[in-house]
Amino acid sequence: MGSRVWRDGALLLLVLVGVSLLFARLYISRERTFYFADYNAYLDFTTASLEAFRESAGYGLRRLYRSLGEDYNFYFTLPLLPVMELLGESRTSYLLGITLVYHVGFALSLGALAVRLIAGPPHAVFWSVAFLSLAVPTVWAPTLRGYPDLGAAALVALGITAYDRSLRGGRGAAVAGVCLAGAALFRRHYAYAITAFFGAMLVDLAIALVAVRRVPGAASGELRRRGTAMVVAGLAAGLVLLVLGWPFVWRTLHTDFSALYAGYERDLEYSIAFYVSMYGIGMCALALTGYRLGWKTGLIKRDLARFVLIFAAVSFAQWVLIVRQTTLHYTTHFSFAVLLGVAALVWSIPERLVGWRRRGAEIAVAAFLLVNMIAGLAPRGILETTRARWFFAAGHPPLVLDGYDGFVRLIEYLRQVTRDDDRIYVAAWSAAVSPRSLERVDRVAKPSNGKRLAFWRSVTAVDSRDSYPLQKLLRSEYVVVPSPPQYHLPPDRQRLVRLVHDLFVNNWEMAADFTVLPEQFDLGSPPAWQVGPEVRAADSMPPPRVTARVYRRNRATSLPAAIRTLASMEAAVANRPGAEGDWIALDSAAASEVHQYAEGRYRLTQWMRPGLPTARSEFVHLEPVPDRFILTGRIRADDRAATPRVALTGMCMDRGGRVVAGPDTEANTATTAGETFSLTLKGCAEAFLVLSLQVDGGGRLITPPYPLHIDRLDLQPQTAS
Repeated sequence: MGSRVWRDGALLLLVLVGVSLLFARLYISRERTFYFADYNAYLDFTTASLEAFRESAGYGLRRLYRSLGEDYNFYFTLPLLPVMELLGESRTSYLLGITLVYHVGFALSLGALAVRLIAGPPHAVFWSVAFLSLAVPTVWAPTLRGYPDLGAAALVALGITAYDRSLRGGRGAAVAGVCLAGAALFRRHYAYAITAFFGAMLVDLAIALVAVRRVPGAASGELRRRGTAMVVAGLAAGLVLLVLGWPFVWRTLHTDFSALYAGYERDLEYSIAFYVSMYGIGMCALALTGYRLGWKTGLIKRDLARFVLIFAAVSFAQWVLIVRQTTLHYTTHFSFAVLLGVAALVWSIPERLVGWRRRGAEIAVAAFLLVNMIAGLAPRGILETTRARWFFAAGHPPLVLDGYDGFVRLIEYLRQVTRDDDRIYVAAWSAAVSPRSLERVDRVAKPSNGKRLAFWRSVTAVDSRDSYPLQKLLRSEYVVVPSPPQYHLPPDRQRLVRLVHDLFVNNWEMAADFTVLPEQFDLGSPPAWQVGPEVRAADSMPPPRVTARVYRRNRATSLPAAIRTLASMEAAVANRPGAEGDWIALDSAAASEVHQYAEGRYRLTQWMRPGLPTARSEFVHLEPVPDRFILTGRIRADDRAATPRVALTGMCMDRGGRVVAGPDTEANTATTAGETFSLTLKGCAEAFLVLSLQVDGGGRLITPPYPLHIDRLDLQPQTAS
């Protein structure tokens, strides 16, 4: 009997894998688009990880650990590396890899959890739930868009299984903690799953204590049993996070992600509507009915079902009340609860109904799942305009880009008119048009001469998260401006995107430094699923077609014009962009930068390049300065052999670009690397402080390049003597 179960299991596993891979491959074959942003980022990370490990195992591990302090870490890439090595580095190989490893892995982990929840034949329960996970479009959608997040969801499901085992005399609490910590390291937003899990533990403990309050000695035993599991799970999770993810922990403790991503937050009504629509009212109703019937018939284990529902409820409350972000891959936090509810319904039908009623109910559920899959993943148009649309899952059809040929023409044109090192700024950030999308087109539509375009990969997209676009605009030789403005959030959260668009279209002062080229490029009409919901009205006409123009720089922007443009940007955005510090570099040469290395502490850097014995840059202080103040600091060069002469002067310019104050004294405005400086200015109230740095390498050709730093900056007000 045992060997037969294993043989049947192996066969079913092959079928599960085969169906999953075949479906994913069929879906991919219907797409015709360029993948960009998150839809392609995880493939890029996996490729980068593969290249690091190809160099050496040690370098690959170091690169992986270093990624923990970045926005996206490489842990998720490890199980995918053998697949990518075997099948190649294409998007198809990557999607088949995450389908095999993470989608199938989630199906199996959910089957294991279902065996503990549903009182039925374990073998049948396991495989029925595993295959059920292939019949829900909301579960498929993140994988088909390139997100590996189901891997984290699988770890959470295993964590619930292990926790339930620990409450029944097993030793699974530590495993539960390890799984939860692993999920957070796997995908950062699963840190919310940890807080939801322990919050659910506390609520479940309180309910359990109330239930046994009249049984002598039961309350203390329940408290000891559940409390021990909670402590052990917490210690295990903390240990894993500290040992394997310290950079992740440090960054989480020192970064205000809430402020950084404030532009992505939605209101309560929108958030609830979004997550319900992702599954559809019908699927949510089936899941709730399944829990209700399973509870009444005793088909499901009530204590585990209670914990699953509490965990899902706490997690949902977190996302709609606290996090308030609505993106496709965040649905993976709730898919396990929805699927278990539907599974409970499927197994409850034979318990509650007989004869034709049973057959009718089973046919109705199967028909709904089929129509729901078609509505969710079939090409656009099916059920889209019917009133029943909200009853089914939101649509995630194969991506077909209407303006595909227009994007290719735009890239080919840019290859013709640009030089190798010309920087290109794309004045848009939406799911349809962004620097990432054009960069992706440049990579896919391979040129015959091998030329690659130099796009700024990160431009200002979200006011609360990014910085002023001025510095990159000053250093751009070409600017691509799509019309109408392209957003992926409500326009009031991407005001700087609109501002750059208007700067060129409405001929602001800085636009005079550019010449608009005659060609126009039709980038198509982005489908409704490619634009933010606030950009269009529900069931309205399709968005207008997007037309792109190219602007070429004809002269450098003067410092007064840059100051006036900066003042306009400040006026357009009530609060300073989230990533903008107190200093900004305003020069056309891409050789200066500002680095904030501690709270309120900045390092201003001028790179000395090969063949450039002299250099000049301007740094502007954005915070209001006192009417009279003294600025001190140090100048140092990383190249100890270098002894450049530095002319450092300060002045104050008002928002009209006029100089209103210069140095009060000439002392220490010229210095050599390694020396300190002191600048005193007066009459600067309500003006910008501008530091001008002129570097003379002493006639020595710079090779190799080295940075010249201004640090230990300290600005103190002075009273008139």
